[in-house]
Amino acid sequence: MTYPAQSVVVCLALLWATAGQAESPPLTLEQALDLAKEHAPELRLQTERLLQAELQVQRAWSLLKPTLSGQATYTKVAPEPDLKTPDFGKLVALCETADLDTIEACFRGIGDEFRNPSGSLDFVGADTFVVRGILNWNIFNGRAFPAIASARRGVVVEQHRRETETRLIQLSVARAFFTAVATKQSRISMDALLARATSRAAIETAREAAGDGAEIRREMAELGTTQAQLDVQRARLTHEQALAALALAIGIEEVSEVDVPPPFLAPTESDEALLASAAQRPDVLAAELLLQIAELGRDETLWRFVPTLALFGSYRWSNITGLSNQNQEWAGGVSMNWLLYDGGLRYADLDEADSRIRAAQLQITKLRTGTKAEVSRARQRVAQADLGMQRAEVAKRLAGRRHALVSTQLSAGMARTIDLEEADEEVEEAELQIIRARLERDLAVLELSYAAGVPIRGLRAAP
Repeated sequence: MTYPAQSVVVCLALLWATAGQAESPPLTLEQALDLAKEHAPELRLQTERLLQAELQVQRAWSLLKPTLSGQATYTKVAPEPDLKTPDFGKLVALCETADLDTIEACFRGIGDEFRNPSGSLDFVGADTFVVRGILNWNIFNGRAFPAIASARRGVVVEQHRRETETRLIQLSVARAFFTAVATKQSRISMDALLARATSRAAIETAREAAGDGAEIRREMAELGTTQAQLDVQRARLTHEQALAALALAIGIEEVSEVDVPPPFLAPTESDEALLASAAQRPDVLAAELLLQIAELGRDETLWRFVPTLALFGSYRWSNITGLSNQNQEWAGGVSMNWLLYDGGLRYADLDEADSRIRAAQLQITKLRTGTKAEVSRARQRVAQADLGMQRAEVAKRLAGRRHALVSTQLSAGMARTIDLEEADEEVEEAELQIIRARLERDLAVLELSYAAGVPIRGLRAAP
């Protein structure tokens, strides 16, 4: 197979691969962000943590809610106990009408009844059933109020953490997406370079066949085509790796292709406005709430010095009357519990709570300082990326003009083929530099938007 035939086969293979990829629509940035929000395991984990925080609110409210417990027992005794007792009713009937003549008979009857009791005591039976119900209600427990407030703030903290995790995942997905876009543009540039090299090789082959060209020029053109084919293969492998990294970041099996979005406009607000927006970032708000939770923890410790007040009640039923001669009874009352001394544990807890408050304050200070530096660095990086874009565009125009000049000189016999190949390489390098500069700028804009707390979806596209 001759070299031009090989080139035709390669071009057809590239066209077939491109047609196969066109069957599925390319993935847009918005779709990638939505898929990441749906499939990211970190967000599902954060959702479970949010549910756990909501359950802590219910647990805190349980400190003020009544508790009701029931108990039932069955006792089997063998042999059945037989407890005899005097029949006091019989004794009363015997002596209530006694006079001086019959008093002796009365006392004699009392003695006989105690020696040989005719009654029985319903105190213990062979089968005993007992049912109890107990009610306890802490009507005043000062620890419950800071516990409830702390639990509610804990829910908001988990909501902010979930939002922070969402923003981090979206930033990671956006980075991977723009990397895939850059590799796609690089692959397209390599395809165009291969087409130019293939065309030049065909021209040199035709000129040699017509006796108007040299063999060395044809060989150099063929070597240039081979190099372009290798560059295309390398660009395709790099693009496939970028697509695989994007699929991994999203949490799906594969991504067939990505859509090239328009460049984003960097936030144009002043540094003060960006810092004010950064102060409302979910991680900053979560840190401020953690300080409030630490302060409420100290309040909860202080409430442990205050007594608690509770209501209690109980009910009991049994098939055995017992000494009270009653099958059921109930009781109720009020109790106060005041811990006067606990070995210094509460004072140690107060010192620990103060330490937690200081740590939370230091964390907020550190976060605010880091946020300010992060916004400043991101702003500088965007400015550097803009300069890089301008420089890349100037280099591309210069490479294009030099290529046009060399082409004209080659047609007039005033330049060599190698000069044209060097001009092609300059154009190729300029195009790749444009791609790299745009990728760097897009990533810089993403970093600035994250540092300033601006959602990625809120970025404006360049006209």
